[in-house]
Amino acid sequence: MKKKRISIIVAIIAGIMLISNSCTKISEKSFVGKWRVISWQTDDHDGEGWHEDEYLSSNHIITFYNNGYCENYNDGDTSRDSWAFIESTGQLKVSNMLFSVIKYENKELELEYYDSSTSFRVFMKKID
Repeated sequence: MKKKRISIIVAIIAGIMLISNSCTKISEKSFVGKWRVISWQTDDHDGEGWHEDEYLSSNHIITFYNNGYCENYNDGDTSRDSWAFIESTGQLKVSNMLFSVIKYENKELELEYYDSSTSFRVFMKKID
Protein backbone atom coordinates (compact mmCIF):
# COMPACT_ATOMS: atom_id res chain seq x y z
CA MET A 1 0.00 0.00 0.00
CA LYS A 2 2.84 2.38 0.90
CA LYS A 3 4.61 1.65 -2.43
CA LYS A 4 1.39 2.38 -4.31
CA ARG A 5 1.03 5.79 -2.59
CA ILE A 6 4.64 6.69 -3.40
CA SER A 7 4.12 5.71 -7.05
CA ILE A 8 0.98 7.86 -7.23
CA ILE A 9 2.76 10.84 -5.65
CA VAL A 10 5.70 10.47 -8.03
CA ALA A 11 3.30 10.29 -11.00
CA ILE A 12 1.47 13.43 -9.85
CA ILE A 13 4.73 15.36 -9.37
CA ALA A 14 5.99 14.25 -12.80
CA GLY A 15 2.69 15.34 -14.38
CA ILE A 16 2.85 18.76 -12.74
CA MET A 17 6.45 19.24 -13.90
CA LEU A 18 5.55 18.19 -17.44
CA ILE A 19 2.62 20.60 -17.58
CA SER A 20 4.60 23.51 -16.13
CA ASN A 21 7.48 22.97 -18.58
CA SER A 22 5.22 22.71 -21.62
CA CYS A 23 3.28 25.86 -20.70
CA THR A 24 6.25 28.23 -20.80
CA LYS A 25 4.76 31.57 -21.76
CA ILE A 26 6.69 33.16 -24.60
CA SER A 27 6.36 36.87 -25.18
CA GLU A 28 8.29 39.42 -27.19
CA LYS A 29 10.32 40.21 -24.04
CA SER A 30 11.52 36.58 -24.02
CA PHE A 31 13.72 37.25 -27.06
CA VAL A 32 15.30 40.56 -25.99
CA GLY A 33 19.02 40.08 -25.33
CA LYS A 34 22.09 38.43 -26.86
CA TRP A 35 21.90 34.96 -28.35
CA ARG A 36 24.80 32.78 -29.51
CA VAL A 37 23.97 30.73 -32.58
CA ILE A 38 24.97 27.16 -31.73
CA SER A 39 23.91 25.60 -35.02
CA TRP A 40 22.48 26.90 -38.29
CA GLN A 41 21.33 24.06 -40.53
CA THR A 42 20.13 24.26 -44.12
CA ASP A 43 18.05 21.95 -46.29
CA ASP A 44 18.24 22.89 -49.99
CA HIS A 45 15.53 20.33 -50.86
CA ASP A 46 18.00 18.54 -53.11
CA GLY A 47 17.60 15.14 -51.46
CA GLU A 48 20.74 15.57 -49.33
CA GLY A 49 18.79 16.54 -46.19
CA TRP A 50 19.90 18.87 -43.41
CA HIS A 51 23.52 20.01 -43.20
CA GLU A 52 25.43 22.53 -41.09
CA ASP A 53 25.67 25.85 -42.90
CA GLU A 54 29.28 26.63 -43.79
CA TYR A 55 29.13 30.37 -43.16
CA LEU A 56 28.42 29.89 -39.45
CA SER A 57 31.27 30.92 -37.18
CA SER A 58 31.80 30.35 -33.50
CA ASN A 59 31.26 34.11 -33.04
CA HIS A 60 27.76 34.27 -34.50
CA ILE A 61 25.70 36.47 -32.14
CA ILE A 62 22.19 37.82 -32.70
CA THR A 63 21.04 40.62 -30.39
CA PHE A 64 17.33 41.38 -30.19
CA TYR A 65 16.52 44.88 -28.93
CA ASN A 66 13.17 45.90 -27.44
CA ASN A 67 12.77 48.61 -30.09
CA GLY A 68 12.02 46.08 -32.86
CA TYR A 69 15.53 45.92 -34.30
CA CYS A 70 18.15 43.20 -34.11
CA GLU A 71 21.83 42.97 -34.97
CA ASN A 72 23.34 39.91 -36.56
CA TYR A 73 27.08 39.67 -35.89
CA ASN A 74 29.04 36.91 -37.61
CA ASP A 75 32.85 36.98 -37.57
CA GLY A 76 33.22 40.74 -38.05
CA ASP A 77 30.22 41.26 -40.33
CA THR A 78 27.25 43.05 -38.77
CA SER A 79 23.81 43.58 -40.25
CA ARG A 80 20.72 45.22 -38.78
CA ASP A 81 17.16 43.99 -39.34
CA SER A 82 13.70 44.41 -37.92
CA TRP A 83 12.07 41.70 -35.80
CA ALA A 84 8.79 40.91 -34.04
CA PHE A 85 7.25 37.99 -32.22
CA ILE A 86 3.77 37.06 -33.42
CA GLU A 87 2.27 35.64 -30.26
CA SER A 88 -0.94 34.33 -31.87
CA THR A 89 1.00 32.01 -34.22
CA GLY A 90 4.17 31.44 -32.17
CA GLN A 91 6.35 32.80 -34.95
CA LEU A 92 9.39 35.06 -34.94
CA LYS A 93 9.61 37.44 -37.89
CA VAL A 94 13.14 38.60 -38.71
CA SER A 95 13.29 40.93 -41.70
CA ASN A 96 10.95 39.17 -44.17
CA MET A 97 11.57 35.64 -42.86
CA LEU A 98 8.95 33.99 -40.66
CA PHE A 99 10.45 31.40 -38.27
CA SER A 100 8.36 28.96 -36.25
CA VAL A 101 9.43 28.79 -32.61
CA ILE A 102 9.87 25.06 -32.04
CA LYS A 103 11.42 25.21 -28.58
CA TYR A 104 12.00 27.91 -26.00
CA GLU A 105 13.19 26.79 -22.57
CA ASN A 106 16.20 27.07 -20.28
CA LYS A 107 17.55 30.00 -22.32
CA GLU A 108 17.62 27.81 -25.45
CA LEU A 109 15.76 28.55 -28.64
CA GLU A 110 15.04 26.41 -31.70
CA LEU A 111 13.61 28.05 -34.82
CA GLU A 112 12.56 26.64 -38.19
CA TYR A 113 11.94 28.38 -41.49
CA TYR A 114 10.54 26.59 -44.54
CA ASP A 115 10.05 27.64 -48.11
CA SER A 116 10.02 25.78 -51.41
CA SER A 117 13.71 26.30 -52.22
CA THR A 118 15.59 26.43 -48.89
CA SER A 119 14.72 25.70 -45.26
CA PHE A 120 16.62 26.57 -42.08
CA ARG A 121 16.85 25.26 -38.53
CA VAL A 122 18.53 27.59 -36.04
CA PHE A 123 19.59 26.63 -32.51
CA MET A 124 20.58 29.44 -30.13
CA LYS A 125 21.49 29.92 -26.48
CA LYS A 126 20.86 33.17 -24.59
CA ILE A 127 24.11 34.63 -23.25
CA ASP A 128 22.76 37.68 -21.39
